[in-house]
Amino acid sequence: MSSWKTLIFGLFAIMWGFGATGLSVQLSRRYRIVDPSGSARKIHEGEVPRGGGVALWLGVLLSILLQSEVSSFSASLAFGSSFIFIVGYIDDMRPLPPLLRLIVHLTSACIVVYAIPAPITLLERAILVFWVTGMTSAFNLIDGLNGLLLSIFAASAVLALIWTDQWAWVPLLGMALGALWWNFPEARTFLGDGGSTLLGFLYASLISNYVASKGASALAVLVVIAILGGIPLIDTLTSIVRRLAEHRSPFSPDRGHIHHRLIDSGLSRGAAVATLVSLHVLCITCGFVLLDHIAG
Repeated sequence: MSSWKTLIFGLFAIMWGFGATGLSVQLSRRYRIVDPSGSARKIHEGEVPRGGGVALWLGVLLSILLQSEVSSFSASLAFGSSFIFIVGYIDDMRPLPPLLRLIVHLTSACIVVYAIPAPITLLERAILVFWVTGMTSAFNLIDGLNGLLLSIFAASAVLALIWTDQWAWVPLLGMALGALWWNFPEARTFLGDGGSTLLGFLYASLISNYVASKGASALAVLVVIAILGGIPLIDTLTSIVRRLAEHRSPFSPDRGHIHHRLIDSGLSRGAAVATLVSLHVLCITCGFVLLDHIAG
């Protein structure tokens, strides 16, 4: 895609993210799809609409349909994304069992990893399936502070666009930036489980496709994707270890996430977001540099 077409497409994506998210805010208020305050682990006050993920999901489908030729990987990405989002959106309105959500994430990961065109081994595909599944949930867990998830995703998209030169990151980056206006510094909408898991799935799927294309060994793939998991993966792993150490279910909610601890230490919300995004950028940069070194 030429530079000017990429620019136009990116600007359109920003406008879509802004306009469609704004519309979702109004509809969420009308139909009472809101996130109430009152829980100890809730940072916000009052009722906040949580249908922001709808705009992102529809934008993803539209960007895939606008491709001149839809590949099997893109089709699988669209199907998996829809499966992930719809189940997450249902979970926003009526909580579903954690095991059911995990099965959905695993199934969607299998679908998209199977469609990766690169000739990789069965072990490498299994590693990527596990990673996509984990990152889908990890992005959901990190979504606990205004602007944090969208900022982490946008930063990831910028770095991925620079390193991979894949145009698929352009609409995703644009939509994330457009939606961010509604989520930071004050949250006028939340992405909800549907939106957060959607972004995690998209990030992990596109990164998996790129890593697979580099022809690295299974061990190298494992190391690289662990680093490219960044802050969401670090937060998820530490949360699981903490909960198991406390003899609790790894799926049980709490207020011990990294962003909660930063706020409790005295940092402002903006400073906490900036700190975590900076650390995430460092992780992603190291991951891409290592991948380039390994791939030679």
